[in-house]
Amino acid sequence: MELNVKFYIICFLDSLALGLFLPILASHITSLGGTHTVLGTLATLYTITRLFAGSLTRTWIDAFGKKATLLLILAINYVVYIPFGTTTSYFYIILLRLLVGLTSQIHHVCNSFVAEHNSKESLPNVQSITNVMSVAGFVIGPMISGAIYEQADGFYYICRLAAIFLFICILIAVTLPNSSSTSSETPGTFLTRSAADLLRKFGRLNKLKMKEDWHFVILKFLHSVSATVFFMKFSMLLKVRYQLSMPVIGCSYSYQGSLTFLAPFITAFLNISKSSSAIITSLFIATAGFMGLCFANTYDWYLISFIPMILAHTLLITLWKNAFTERSTKDHEIEGVQDGIGEVASIATPFIFGVFCDLYGVHALQAFTIIPMLISILIAVITICPPTPMKTKKKTK
Repeated sequence: MELNVKFYIICFLDSLALGLFLPILASHITSLGGTHTVLGTLATLYTITRLFAGSLTRTWIDAFGKKATLLLILAINYVVYIPFGTTTSYFYIILLRLLVGLTSQIHHVCNSFVAEHNSKESLPNVQSITNVMSVAGFVIGPMISGAIYEQADGFYYICRLAAIFLFICILIAVTLPNSSSTSSETPGTFLTRSAADLLRKFGRLNKLKMKEDWHFVILKFLHSVSATVFFMKFSMLLKVRYQLSMPVIGCSYSYQGSLTFLAPFITAFLNISKSSSAIITSLFIATAGFMGLCFANTYDWYLISFIPMILAHTLLITLWKNAFTERSTKDHEIEGVQDGIGEVASIATPFIFGVFCDLYGVHALQAFTIIPMLISILIAVITICPPTPMKTKKKTK
Protein backbone atom coordinates (compact mmCIF):
# COMPACT_ATOMS: atom_id res chain seq x y z
CA MET A 1 0.00 0.00 0.00
CA GLU A 2 1.35 3.44 -0.94
CA LEU A 3 2.57 5.44 2.05
CA ASN A 4 0.29 8.44 1.45
CA VAL A 5 -2.75 6.16 1.13
CA LYS A 6 -2.02 4.88 4.64
CA PHE A 7 -2.17 8.43 5.96
CA TYR A 8 -5.43 9.04 4.10
CA ILE A 9 -7.01 5.97 5.68
CA ILE A 10 -5.78 6.83 9.18
CA CYS A 11 -7.10 10.41 8.94
CA PHE A 12 -10.45 9.20 7.61
CA LEU A 13 -10.98 6.49 10.22
CA ASP A 14 -9.86 8.75 13.07
CA SER A 15 -12.30 11.52 12.12
CA LEU A 16 -14.96 8.88 11.48
CA ALA A 17 -14.55 7.62 15.04
CA LEU A 18 -14.78 11.16 16.40
CA GLY A 19 -17.71 11.99 14.14
CA LEU A 20 -19.72 9.09 15.53
CA PHE A 21 -20.20 10.95 18.81
CA LEU A 22 -21.17 14.37 17.47
CA PRO A 23 -24.97 13.87 17.42
CA ILE A 24 -25.32 11.39 20.29
CA LEU A 25 -22.95 12.29 23.15
CA ALA A 26 -25.11 15.06 24.64
CA SER A 27 -28.22 12.87 24.48
CA HIS A 28 -26.40 9.98 26.14
CA ILE A 29 -25.06 12.14 28.97
CA THR A 30 -28.56 13.55 29.49
CA SER A 31 -29.99 10.02 29.62
CA LEU A 32 -27.53 9.25 32.44
CA GLY A 33 -28.76 12.20 34.49
CA GLY A 34 -26.59 14.99 33.15
CA THR A 35 -28.02 18.50 32.88
CA HIS A 36 -27.38 21.29 30.39
CA THR A 37 -25.04 22.82 32.96
CA VAL A 38 -23.06 19.57 32.96
CA LEU A 39 -22.93 19.62 29.16
CA GLY A 40 -21.82 23.25 29.22
CA THR A 41 -19.10 22.41 31.73
CA LEU A 42 -17.91 19.59 29.47
CA ALA A 43 -17.80 21.94 26.47
CA THR A 44 -15.80 24.51 28.42
CA LEU A 45 -13.33 21.97 29.79
CA TYR A 46 -13.00 20.30 26.38
CA THR A 47 -12.06 23.64 24.80
CA ILE A 48 -9.47 24.21 27.52
CA THR A 49 -7.90 20.77 27.08
CA ARG A 50 -7.66 21.34 23.34
CA LEU A 51 -5.43 24.34 24.05
CA PHE A 52 -2.80 21.95 25.48
CA ALA A 53 -3.22 19.08 23.00
CA GLY A 54 -0.78 20.43 20.43
CA SER A 55 1.90 21.11 23.05
CA LEU A 56 1.61 17.58 24.43
CA THR A 57 1.80 16.00 20.98
CA ARG A 58 4.89 17.97 19.95
CA THR A 59 6.57 17.07 23.24
CA TRP A 60 5.90 13.39 22.58
CA ILE A 61 7.20 13.68 19.02
CA ASP A 62 10.49 15.12 20.30
CA ALA A 63 10.75 12.38 22.92
CA PHE A 64 9.58 9.30 20.99
CA GLY A 65 9.39 10.20 17.30
CA LYS A 66 6.38 10.57 15.01
CA LYS A 67 5.61 6.88 14.56
CA ALA A 68 5.72 6.05 18.27
CA THR A 69 3.65 9.15 19.07
CA LEU A 70 1.03 8.19 16.50
CA LEU A 71 0.82 4.67 17.91
CA LEU A 72 0.63 6.02 21.46
CA ILE A 73 -2.23 8.40 20.65
CA LEU A 74 -4.14 5.72 18.73
CA ALA A 75 -3.67 3.25 21.59
CA ILE A 76 -4.91 5.75 24.20
CA ASN A 77 -8.01 6.57 22.17
CA TYR A 78 -8.65 2.88 21.48
CA VAL A 79 -8.48 2.03 25.18
CA VAL A 80 -10.72 4.99 26.09
CA TYR A 81 -13.62 3.79 23.94
CA ILE A 82 -13.83 0.43 25.74
CA PRO A 83 -15.13 1.78 29.09
CA PHE A 84 -16.76 4.69 27.25
CA GLY A 85 -19.59 2.46 26.10
CA THR A 86 -20.07 0.50 29.34
CA THR A 87 -19.97 3.07 32.15
CA THR A 88 -23.25 4.40 33.50
CA SER A 89 -21.67 7.46 35.11
CA TYR A 90 -21.65 10.66 33.09
CA PHE A 91 -18.76 11.84 35.29
CA TYR A 92 -16.49 9.10 33.90
CA ILE A 93 -17.71 9.81 30.38
CA ILE A 94 -16.68 13.44 30.83
CA LEU A 95 -13.22 12.43 32.09
CA LEU A 96 -12.72 10.03 29.18
CA ARG A 97 -13.94 12.63 26.70
CA LEU A 98 -11.44 15.15 28.04
CA LEU A 99 -8.68 12.56 27.66
CA VAL A 100 -9.67 12.14 24.01
CA GLY A 101 -9.58 15.92 23.58
CA LEU A 102 -6.11 16.12 25.10
CA THR A 103 -4.59 13.38 22.94
CA SER A 104 -6.57 13.42 19.70
CA GLN A 105 -3.95 15.03 17.45
CA ILE A 106 -3.74 12.22 14.92
CA HIS A 107 -4.34 14.53 11.96
CA HIS A 108 -1.48 16.79 13.12
CA VAL A 109 0.94 13.86 13.44
CA CYS A 110 -0.06 12.51 10.02
CA ASN A 111 0.57 15.90 8.42
CA SER A 112 4.02 15.97 10.07
CA PHE A 113 4.67 12.50 8.66
CA VAL A 114 3.46 13.60 5.23
CA ALA A 115 5.75 16.64 5.27
CA GLU A 116 8.74 14.40 5.98
CA HIS A 117 8.07 11.85 3.24
CA ASN A 118 6.88 14.09 0.39
CA SER A 119 8.55 16.72 -1.76
CA LYS A 120 7.67 20.38 -1.38
CA GLU A 121 5.97 20.31 -4.78
CA SER A 122 3.60 17.44 -3.94
CA LEU A 123 3.07 18.32 -0.27
CA PRO A 124 0.15 20.78 -0.72
CA ASN A 125 -1.85 18.26 -2.76
CA VAL A 126 -1.21 15.44 -0.29
CA GLN A 127 -2.17 17.55 2.72
CA SER A 128 -5.29 18.74 0.92
CA ILE A 129 -6.35 15.12 0.47
CA THR A 130 -5.73 14.33 4.15
CA ASN A 131 -7.91 17.33 5.06
CA VAL A 132 -10.68 16.16 2.74
CA MET A 133 -10.52 12.65 4.18
CA SER A 134 -10.84 14.06 7.69
CA VAL A 135 -13.86 16.14 6.70
CA ALA A 136 -15.41 13.09 5.05
CA GLY A 137 -15.14 11.19 8.32
CA PHE A 138 -16.91 13.96 10.23
CA VAL A 139 -19.67 14.01 7.60
CA ILE A 140 -20.25 10.25 7.43
CA GLY A 141 -19.82 9.51 11.15
CA PRO A 142 -22.99 11.27 12.38
CA MET A 143 -25.16 9.43 9.85
CA ILE A 144 -23.85 6.06 11.06
CA SER A 145 -24.23 6.79 14.77
CA GLY A 146 -27.64 8.39 14.28
CA ALA A 147 -28.89 5.21 12.66
CA ILE A 148 -27.50 2.98 15.44
CA TYR A 149 -28.11 5.02 18.60
CA GLU A 150 -31.84 4.35 19.02
CA GLN A 151 -31.34 0.60 18.75
CA ALA A 152 -30.96 -1.51 21.91
CA ASP A 153 -27.53 -0.81 23.47
CA GLY A 154 -26.88 1.58 20.59
CA PHE A 155 -24.27 3.68 22.40
CA TYR A 156 -22.36 0.55 23.39
CA TYR A 157 -22.14 -0.63 19.78
CA ILE A 158 -21.14 2.82 18.56
CA CYS A 159 -18.23 2.83 21.02
CA ARG A 160 -17.20 -0.63 19.83
CA LEU A 161 -17.37 0.57 16.24
CA ALA A 162 -15.13 3.54 17.06
CA ALA A 163 -12.67 1.17 18.76
CA ILE A 164 -12.62 -1.03 15.64
CA PHE A 165 -11.81 1.98 13.45
CA LEU A 166 -8.92 2.92 15.73
CA PHE A 167 -7.65 -0.65 15.88
CA ILE A 168 -7.45 -0.67 12.07
CA CYS A 169 -5.50 2.60 12.31
CA ILE A 170 -3.08 0.97 14.76
CA LEU A 171 -2.49 -1.95 12.37
CA ILE A 172 -1.73 0.49 9.55
CA ALA A 173 0.47 2.71 11.75
CA VAL A 174 2.63 -0.28 12.70
CA THR A 175 3.66 -0.59 9.03
CA LEU A 176 4.75 3.05 8.74
CA PRO A 177 8.48 3.77 8.40
CA ASN A 178 10.43 5.24 11.28
CA SER A 179 10.72 9.02 11.28
CA SER A 180 12.79 11.75 12.83
CA SER A 181 12.10 12.54 16.46
CA THR A 182 11.53 16.24 16.02
CA SER A 183 8.53 18.50 15.76
CA SER A 184 10.52 21.04 13.69
CA GLU A 185 10.48 23.50 16.57
CA THR A 186 12.80 24.64 19.31
CA PRO A 187 12.97 21.79 21.85
CA GLY A 188 11.17 22.36 25.11
CA THR A 189 9.20 20.72 27.85
CA PHE A 190 5.44 20.35 27.84
CA LEU A 191 5.09 23.27 30.25
CA THR A 192 7.28 25.63 28.23
CA ARG A 193 5.50 24.68 25.01
CA SER A 194 2.10 25.16 26.65
CA ALA A 195 3.10 28.57 27.95
CA ALA A 196 4.35 29.58 24.51
CA ASP A 197 1.16 28.35 22.84
CA LEU A 198 -1.05 30.20 25.31
CA LEU A 199 1.01 33.36 24.85
CA ARG A 200 0.71 33.00 21.09
CA LYS A 201 -3.05 32.52 21.37
CA PHE A 202 -3.93 35.12 24.00
CA GLY A 203 -0.85 37.35 24.34
CA ARG A 204 -1.99 39.91 21.80
CA LEU A 205 -5.16 40.58 23.75
CA ASN A 206 -2.98 42.75 26.00
CA LYS A 207 -1.99 44.86 23.00
CA LEU A 208 -5.55 45.89 22.25
CA LYS A 209 -6.32 49.57 22.75
CA MET A 210 -9.88 49.33 23.97
CA LYS A 211 -10.56 53.02 23.34
CA GLU A 212 -9.85 52.41 19.65
CA ASP A 213 -10.65 48.72 19.18
CA TRP A 214 -13.57 48.13 21.57
CA HIS A 215 -16.25 47.89 18.89
CA PHE A 216 -14.41 45.28 16.83
CA VAL A 217 -13.59 43.31 19.99
CA ILE A 218 -17.24 43.28 21.08
CA LEU A 219 -18.49 42.48 17.57
CA LYS A 220 -16.16 39.50 17.26
CA PHE A 221 -16.99 38.31 20.79
CA LEU A 222 -20.77 38.54 20.31
CA HIS A 223 -20.57 36.74 16.98
CA SER A 224 -18.53 33.98 18.61
CA VAL A 225 -21.07 33.67 21.44
CA SER A 226 -23.95 33.18 18.99
CA ALA A 227 -22.04 30.66 16.88
CA THR A 228 -20.80 28.73 19.92
CA VAL A 229 -24.28 28.36 21.40
CA PHE A 230 -25.96 27.40 18.14
CA PHE A 231 -23.45 24.79 17.01
CA MET A 232 -23.28 23.35 20.52
CA LYS A 233 -27.05 22.92 21.02
CA PHE A 234 -28.84 22.90 17.66
CA SER A 235 -29.66 19.21 18.14
CA MET A 236 -31.88 20.23 21.07
CA LEU A 237 -33.66 22.65 18.75
CA LEU A 238 -34.30 19.83 16.28
CA LYS A 239 -35.71 17.59 19.00
CA VAL A 240 -37.95 20.16 20.66
CA ARG A 241 -39.34 22.00 17.64
CA TYR A 242 -39.59 19.17 15.12
CA GLN A 243 -39.55 16.00 17.27
CA LEU A 244 -36.94 14.49 14.95
CA SER A 245 -35.51 11.04 15.50
CA MET A 246 -31.79 10.50 16.04
CA PRO A 247 -31.20 9.17 12.48
CA VAL A 248 -32.56 12.44 11.06
CA ILE A 249 -30.52 14.49 13.54
CA GLY A 250 -27.42 12.56 12.48
CA CYS A 251 -28.14 13.40 8.84
CA SER A 252 -28.62 17.04 9.88
CA TYR A 253 -25.11 17.04 11.34
CA SER A 254 -23.78 15.64 8.08
CA TYR A 255 -25.70 18.20 6.02
CA GLN A 256 -24.42 21.09 8.10
CA GLY A 257 -20.90 19.68 8.17
CA SER A 258 -20.83 19.45 4.38
CA LEU A 259 -22.00 23.04 3.94
CA THR A 260 -19.55 24.25 6.60
CA PHE A 261 -16.73 22.63 4.61
CA LEU A 262 -17.90 24.12 1.30
CA ALA A 263 -18.64 27.62 2.63
CA PRO A 264 -15.01 28.93 2.58
CA PHE A 265 -14.65 27.91 -1.08
CA ILE A 266 -17.90 29.69 -1.98
CA THR A 267 -17.13 32.90 -0.07
CA ALA A 268 -13.63 32.98 -1.59
CA PHE A 269 -15.21 33.97 -4.91
CA LEU A 270 -16.81 37.07 -3.38
CA ASN A 271 -15.02 40.30 -4.16
CA ILE A 272 -15.08 42.32 -0.94
CA SER A 273 -14.13 45.93 -1.61
CA LYS A 274 -15.27 47.63 1.60
CA SER A 275 -14.89 45.62 4.79
CA SER A 276 -17.17 47.92 6.83
CA SER A 277 -20.11 47.53 4.47
CA ALA A 278 -19.43 43.80 4.13
CA ILE A 279 -19.41 43.36 7.93
CA ILE A 280 -22.78 45.07 8.35
CA THR A 281 -24.33 43.16 5.44
CA SER A 282 -22.96 39.85 6.70
CA LEU A 283 -24.25 40.55 10.22
CA PHE A 284 -27.74 41.20 8.85
CA ILE A 285 -27.68 38.00 6.76
CA ALA A 286 -26.26 35.89 9.60
CA THR A 287 -28.86 37.25 12.02
CA ALA A 288 -31.68 36.55 9.58
CA GLY A 289 -30.30 33.04 9.12
CA PHE A 290 -30.10 32.42 12.87
CA MET A 291 -33.66 33.69 13.30
CA GLY A 292 -34.83 31.36 10.56
CA LEU A 293 -33.04 28.44 12.21
CA CYS A 294 -34.48 29.21 15.65
CA PHE A 295 -38.07 29.90 14.58
CA ALA A 296 -38.61 27.98 11.33
CA ASN A 297 -42.06 26.35 11.31
CA THR A 298 -40.87 23.30 9.37
CA TYR A 299 -37.70 21.27 9.19
CA ASP A 300 -37.39 22.10 5.48
CA TRP A 301 -37.19 25.81 6.27
CA TYR A 302 -34.61 25.04 8.93
CA LEU A 303 -32.41 23.37 6.32
CA ILE A 304 -32.87 26.29 3.93
CA SER A 305 -32.10 28.87 6.62
CA PHE A 306 -28.77 27.20 7.37
CA ILE A 307 -27.40 28.09 3.92
CA PRO A 308 -27.33 31.91 4.22
CA MET A 309 -26.32 31.66 7.87
CA ILE A 310 -23.25 29.51 7.27
CA LEU A 311 -22.15 31.61 4.28
CA ALA A 312 -22.45 34.85 6.25
CA HIS A 313 -20.84 33.24 9.32
CA THR A 314 -17.88 32.07 7.24
CA LEU A 315 -17.54 35.46 5.58
CA LEU A 316 -17.56 37.19 8.97
CA ILE A 317 -14.66 35.03 10.13
CA THR A 318 -12.64 36.34 7.17
CA LEU A 319 -13.82 39.91 7.73
CA TRP A 320 -12.78 39.90 11.40
CA LYS A 321 -9.34 38.69 10.36
CA ASN A 322 -9.06 41.43 7.74
CA ALA A 323 -10.33 44.11 10.12
CA PHE A 324 -7.74 43.40 12.80
CA THR A 325 -4.99 43.05 10.18
CA GLU A 326 -5.86 46.46 8.75
CA ARG A 327 -5.80 48.05 12.21
CA SER A 328 -2.50 46.43 13.15
CA THR A 329 0.63 48.58 13.11
CA LYS A 330 4.22 48.16 14.22
CA ASP A 331 3.41 49.69 17.60
CA HIS A 332 -0.05 48.14 17.77
CA GLU A 333 0.37 44.51 16.66
CA ILE A 334 -3.11 42.99 16.90
CA GLU A 335 -3.07 40.87 13.76
CA GLY A 336 -4.56 37.48 14.65
CA VAL A 337 -6.10 38.71 17.91
CA GLN A 338 -9.53 37.61 16.67
CA ASP A 339 -8.56 33.99 17.38
CA GLY A 340 -7.93 34.78 21.04
CA ILE A 341 -11.25 36.62 21.32
CA GLY A 342 -13.04 33.63 19.80
CA GLU A 343 -11.33 31.24 22.21
CA VAL A 344 -12.38 33.35 25.20
CA ALA A 345 -15.98 33.22 24.00
CA SER A 346 -15.76 29.45 23.43
CA ILE A 347 -14.48 28.94 26.98
CA ALA A 348 -16.78 31.35 28.82
CA THR A 349 -20.06 30.82 26.98
CA PRO A 350 -20.96 27.09 27.32
CA PHE A 351 -21.14 26.95 31.12
CA ILE A 352 -23.09 30.21 31.45
CA PHE A 353 -25.46 29.15 28.70
CA GLY A 354 -25.90 25.72 30.30
CA VAL A 355 -27.19 27.31 33.51
CA PHE A 356 -29.77 29.37 31.61
CA CYS A 357 -30.67 26.40 29.41
CA ASP A 358 -31.60 24.37 32.50
CA LEU A 359 -33.93 27.20 33.51
CA TYR A 360 -35.47 28.20 30.18
CA GLY A 361 -34.81 25.34 27.77
CA VAL A 362 -34.98 26.07 24.05
CA HIS A 363 -35.86 29.71 24.73
CA ALA A 364 -32.38 30.18 26.19
CA LEU A 365 -30.91 28.80 22.96
CA GLN A 366 -32.95 31.25 20.90
CA ALA A 367 -32.01 34.18 23.13
CA PHE A 368 -28.27 33.40 23.32
CA THR A 369 -28.15 32.92 19.55
CA ILE A 370 -30.15 35.91 18.34
CA ILE A 371 -29.75 38.68 20.93
CA PRO A 372 -25.92 38.93 20.59
CA MET A 373 -26.32 39.24 16.81
CA LEU A 374 -28.93 42.00 17.17
CA ILE A 375 -26.63 43.89 19.53
CA SER A 376 -23.80 43.41 17.00
CA ILE A 377 -25.88 44.98 14.24
CA LEU A 378 -26.67 47.98 16.43
CA ILE A 379 -23.02 48.50 17.38
CA ALA A 380 -21.82 48.01 13.80
CA VAL A 381 -24.31 50.50 12.36
CA ILE A 382 -23.35 53.12 14.96
CA THR A 383 -19.56 52.66 14.97
CA ILE A 384 -18.37 51.33 11.61
CA CYS A 385 -21.12 52.27 9.17
CA PRO A 386 -19.46 54.34 6.42
CA PRO A 387 -20.66 57.95 6.49
CA THR A 388 -22.98 59.08 3.74
CA PRO A 389 -21.47 61.99 1.79
CA MET A 390 -23.44 65.22 2.11
CA LYS A 391 -24.66 66.76 -1.09
CA THR A 392 -24.17 70.51 -1.28
CA LYS A 393 -26.89 72.58 -2.88
CA LYS A 394 -25.90 75.17 -5.42
CA LYS A 395 -26.90 78.66 -4.51
CA THR A 396 -29.13 80.36 -7.04
CA LYS A 397 -29.20 84.05 -7.47
